[in-house]
Amino acid sequence: MNNNSYQSFGPNRGHSDSHGKLSALQLPELKGRSFLDVGCNEGFFCWIAASLGAKEVSGLDASREALQIANSRCPFGDFVCADFDSWNDNRLYDVILLASAIHYSRDQEKLIDKLVDKLTRTGVLVLEIGIVPGAHERWEEVTRAFDTRLFPTRSKLESILQKHAFRVVGQSVHQVGDPVQRWVVHIRRMKRTAIIVSGESNSGKTTLVRSLFDYNKKFLFSSFDILFARLASGSWQASNNLKESLFKVDLAHEAHVAIERLVAQPDLFREFISEIIPKEDHQCFILDGYFPEASRNLLVTLLEEKEYLVWSLHNLSSMEAFREGQNNNSLASNLIVENNNYYILGDCITGAVDQIIVNSEKLFISGWAVGKWVDEQVTHYAIKLDEQQFSLITVNNPVRADVIAAGFAFGDPKIGFDVKLVFADLRHIDIDKMRSRLTSGDFILLAFTEKQRVGQIKIRKPISL
Repeated sequence: MNNNSYQSFGPNRGHSDSHGKLSALQLPELKGRSFLDVGCNEGFFCWIAASLGAKEVSGLDASREALQIANSRCPFGDFVCADFDSWNDNRLYDVILLASAIHYSRDQEKLIDKLVDKLTRTGVLVLEIGIVPGAHERWEEVTRAFDTRLFPTRSKLESILQKHAFRVVGQSVHQVGDPVQRWVVHIRRMKRTAIIVSGESNSGKTTLVRSLFDYNKKFLFSSFDILFARLASGSWQASNNLKESLFKVDLAHEAHVAIERLVAQPDLFREFISEIIPKEDHQCFILDGYFPEASRNLLVTLLEEKEYLVWSLHNLSSMEAFREGQNNNSLASNLIVENNNYYILGDCITGAVDQIIVNSEKLFISGWAVGKWVDEQVTHYAIKLDEQQFSLITVNNPVRADVIAAGFAFGDPKIGFDVKLVFADLRHIDIDKMRSRLTSGDFILLAFTEKQRVGQIKIRKPISL
């Protein structure tokens, strides 16, 4: 061992187990990437990065003596002598390493933030840091062999990193003379996230989004259905070519045909999708709709252009099997219809039906509706079978953050509706005949405002049996 050397090079052992540390750090792919070692010391990791094909290698350290050795061992590197906290430059790096050095900073949190800002869009900061035991969120002074430094508890470190994306990789090697166990953490820029929920009509997309995310305020929601409704109501001023392409079909029942037609016209599809993507910065964006396979690459490209990290949830179940199973059900079983394509569109009300359930006991309908006049709310609902009208019981008026976020409504966010008709409450009605009509979808849903303005929707046959 060379007692004057901190890092180990080949057979020359220093105070630090550099080769063991290299394994523990789990550095990402370096070939063709730019690399910066903050606290590079004598240049071991710069030398490793260059050996692994990094296109640019840089090192930063406050010791001129250490940098002279680093320069001799890695002459193709760019080395800067500077204090961590005062150093700055205009470059971005694919990989930044900060190993066994952050405790020398006067403001460790600020240094982490600064280094994350120096990352490219896909870059990673590899941090090796000592973590002291303890459940509380705090810094703790630790006396080492030659000085006293501040180290965080695990909860303190996590609170510092919560503004970034990070993963604790595992423990690093033990450092002689240092009583604190060191850990390796990979840190990246926090990216905006887009979640695409894709499937055919009636496949349960909207229900999945509700059950997973509960329309949390942290998420921005949109769908093809809401965009179609905005187009139909005139709140979205699309180009004439796009309107002409979409209105060639019945959007309420052939939305998939309209989407497939748009996919064949990339410029129109781009205009359509661009209207869905948030205009303002939002951390998480959720979109549900029918995406033919040919459209997905373009959709992902458009979202990535806006620097979204894109995730896709696609329904892999066979809709034919689902429909066949529904066909074999008796009237006492549930008929569940999930389709935002049924719009309540009239002069006074805008809305959509999300779900219809018919079973042996009741009819249940959920969706949303708003009056087109700001001061006029939708107050109650009914169904119409031929000339007979039956009032529906309002079970709940849930908040519909997705509709609000799409710019479809203002004021009170409780514009959703869950309504029901209990068959046992009906008198002088042939219940079996009524249930059969409802199951076939042969009825009209009526929505009333407080001034008795009415919007109606012909449900038609809600599912192909």
